[in-house]
Amino acid sequence: MDLVPLDQIPFSAFAEQVGAVFAVALPGGDTMELSLTSVSGPQVSGNPGNGKTFESFSVFFQGPGSQCLGQGMWLMRNQHLGSIELFIVPIGNDGGRFQYQAAFNRIR
Repeated sequence: MDLVPLDQIPFSAFAEQVGAVFAVALPGGDTMELSLTSVSGPQVSGNPGNGKTFESFSVFFQGPGSQCLGQGMWLMRNQHLGSIELFIVPIGNDGGRFQYQAAFNRIR
């Protein structure tokens, strides 16, 4: 399985996947499905000193309430984006389902 580099996935590609399922690889070979619930941003800013543009945005997922994924890097697969590794953080529990966030801050 080839990982897609995150710098090759623009904000718009995540925005197009709101509502889509991401299958997270769990230890032992099982998977857990997370739904991409929303995206925020992007905020784009430039640095006149070096001419670089910075992009910041977040993606939010929702998963089952029966198991909470710990903060860290997780391998996940989406039908359209392919296989990616994201650092996700559990940020709450809403209606018995765990919520997660992945934040992006990168040079474009």
